[in-house]
Amino acid sequence: AATITEKMSKGLRNNFQRYVPIILLSTLERTKEKKASVSEALNSALDSFFVFSSFADIFEDTISCMNNKMPQVKIETTKYLIRCLQNTTQAPNKASIETIMSVSTKLLNDPQAPVRAAASEAIGTVMKIIGERAAKAYTENIDARHMTKINEYYEKAQVKAVAKPASASAPSQPQQ
Repeated sequence: AATITEKMSKGLRNNFQRYVPIILLSTLERTKEKKASVSEALNSALDSFFVFSSFADIFEDTISCMNNKMPQVKIETTKYLIRCLQNTTQAPNKASIETIMSVSTKLLNDPQAPVRAAASEAIGTVMKIIGERAAKAYTENIDARHMTKINEYYEKAQVKAVAKPASASAPSQPQQ
C-alpha cells in the first residue's frame, strides 16, 4: 500500500497535495513496522508526500505523531520531520519553530536512547535553519550532555532554507 501511494503521488504530482492530510497520519502511525522492506516503503511514501505538498501540510500530523506512545513511531516521525526540514526551501514560521523545539525538548527526556538521539538531531537541524543565536532562547534550559549531541548534529546538518533575521527583511533606503 505504501508503494502504491508513493507511485500515485509521483503520478499525480501537485494534484496529490489535497490527499496528503487524509493519508499522512495513518502512514506515520504505520511506521511502527520493524520489517526493513516495509519501513523503507513507508519512508519513501512519506518523502514523496512532502515533495508534492508543503511543510504546512505535513506539520500538524507530524507533530502529533511525535507525541505517540510507541517509541518506534516517535523515532520514525522525528526522522521524517528532520528530512522535511532539510529539504524545505522556505524556513518554517516562528510558531512552527517553537512547537518543534518544545516537542523535541520533551523528547530529550524519553527513556529510549534512539528517541533522544532523533530529538537531538531535530533540534540541531532547526538550529541550522534559524541560526545559533536565535536558537539560544530554546536551548538555554537543556542539559550540557544533551547540548553536546545537539551541537554535533548542528555542525553536520545540511539545510536548504535559512531563516532571515527580522531586522534584515526591510532594506534601508540610502539618505540623499
